[in-house]
Amino acid sequence: MLSDKLEEIMGIKTPYYAMIDFEGFKNIIDTLGGITVDVPESFTDFTYPKNEMQIMTVHFDTGTTNMSGERALQYARSRHSTSDFSRSLRQQLIVKGVMNKLVKSGLGNINKLKALYGDYTKMVTTNISLKEMLGMVKYAYRLKNTFSF
Repeated sequence: MLSDKLEEIMGIKTPYYAMIDFEGFKNIIDTLGGITVDVPESFTDFTYPKNEMQIMTVHFDTGTTNMSGERALQYARSRHSTSDFSRSLRQQLIVKGVMNKLVKSGLGNINKLKALYGDYTKMVTTNISLKEMLGMVKYAYRLKNTFSF
């Protein structure tokens, strides 16, 4: 419905969409055994949402950091510490960390693949078929600088 409204308002057809659930996001990273992110800029967010009507403080130091799913979500979602551009970059670094972990693990473990697929199907609502996703992954691996910022 959202893609239909965007097309109606902006006149731009959105052929694909994906909605991602926060819990599933954390589960995928935890299933991978965490990810490594090179944090380019330290920051503190004093108003990170903890749960309904509560906040907490989160802090990240510059440098290479291993992150659990919860920590990666905090890094990706923090909005009251830096700009939207910085937040967008952080989200891209999370994707890079996930892709690097997938490449390093080789995806040879069938049980891990099943767990990842289970996490994925729980967390993502999309109109992208499995065949299209596999095609995108094959294409992404052929790109030399997929994650050059």
